[in-house]
Amino acid sequence: MKKINILLPVLGLMFVCARMSAQTNVNMAANGASASSPFTIAPPTACFFNFYDNGGPAGNYNNNSDAYVTFAPSSPATHRIRVNFSSFKLEAGWDALYIFNSSTVGTNQLTGPQGPTNSGFAGGNWQTISPGTITANMGTAAVGSNPDEALTFQFKSDGSNPAPGWTATVTQVPKAACTLITPDDLTVKTGISSTTPYASVHTQVPSLFPGGCESSYKLQYRINGGQPVLVTPGSSASISAPKGSNVISWELVDPCGSALIASAAQAMVVIDDTPPVITCPGDITINLDPGQCSKQYSYNVTCTDNAGLTIPGEVAHPIDYDNGSAGIMFDVKNIGFTTITLTEFGPSIDAGNWPIQVYYTTSSATWQGNENNPGAWTMAGSIDVQSAGPGAGTPVPGYGITIAPGESKGIYLTSTIGAPINYTGTGVFRPTPAPAKPILSAILSRAAPTMVT
Repeated sequence: MKKINILLPVLGLMFVCARMSAQTNVNMAANGASASSPFTIAPPTACFFNFYDNGGPAGNYNNNSDAYVTFAPSSPATHRIRVNFSSFKLEAGWDALYIFNSSTVGTNQLTGPQGPTNSGFAGGNWQTISPGTITANMGTAAVGSNPDEALTFQFKSDGSNPAPGWTATVTQVPKAACTLITPDDLTVKTGISSTTPYASVHTQVPSLFPGGCESSYKLQYRINGGQPVLVTPGSSASISAPKGSNVISWELVDPCGSALIASAAQAMVVIDDTPPVITCPGDITINLDPGQCSKQYSYNVTCTDNAGLTIPGEVAHPIDYDNGSAGIMFDVKNIGFTTITLTEFGPSIDAGNWPIQVYYTTSSATWQGNENNPGAWTMAGSIDVQSAGPGAGTPVPGYGITIAPGESKGIYLTSTIGAPINYTGTGVFRPTPAPAKPILSAILSRAAPTMVT
């Protein structure tokens, strides 16, 4: 077996999926320039390259090789190439790999740790010592001028005893941190005689610092933790939000794996200036029969409003707080006839200050079966809370999760440190006291969730 690549999936605080989503294998040529060189990172279709010697991922390299290949970033103004060697083995004393901080072989050679070979190849190379991680214009690769932010590799072998060679991964990394600068907070009105409780506003998208750092990334926004909407950097966007206080979450996302690069929040307050309409019956005349002093009369008074009628409520559920976990998963189902919005949870949390995150399922109606599926979840919000102790629920506000009639969503409450959240056994609970029309039910999971760091 030449090499073994072991990928260890890690579920982080953001439920990060595998970063590398589109890949191409690049084998060094036997001689001369490798076909299609230079290889350029081009998200989202080419997020990274698997880089091998000319024997490929399974075989030994060729004898009498003298070949080179170059890797370039999508934009040298914002990114530079990084190559990480996970395995490396050449014939000691006879074969050599050279690395150049350049898009041209022979220019800006890195000083490798090993000397000339017995076969006459010059020193400053790598033979038995792995290059590890090499980043253009950084660290050991800070050699000469390299405006292309590229790396070039040259391999030479003698006429006998080929070895397994190497396995490496080629990616690009940003040259500087990217910061989102949001426009001013927004306050808008629905408008007189509006038929809906929503208002739309045309606003500039955030600017970015340093300018151009968004290259190769996606810019998107979410309203109150909802589904992302893509926008074009430097443009404007028409955003619609319901009455009340809303949060526009702007996100700069790497299309290769959807890692969050930068984020910023903008407030949007929508004022409903359309008053409710009360309709009373018309004037009437009631005639009493002889001897009657009064007569019962029934009539209806109706009320309509563009925002509907909002009835706040809460779900109470007893809990035995001797089962601690870093997080709990459960389902919330709307069994009523109007849309509900979840704005706060009150879990039992151990005393202290805790960073709590709230997630909900977007591609599934339940948490069950999605314990290890990061793609099924979206973060609704995060907040640092101060708990006085597990005996009473600690408010966790700051989001709005809407659930339509008959719809169900999985919910995940978790702390990014420790295991402070407590839970009790599996069961269905309803509002207490129960309203005339139950509006939701929820199912608590008993087992500690696995999506916990």
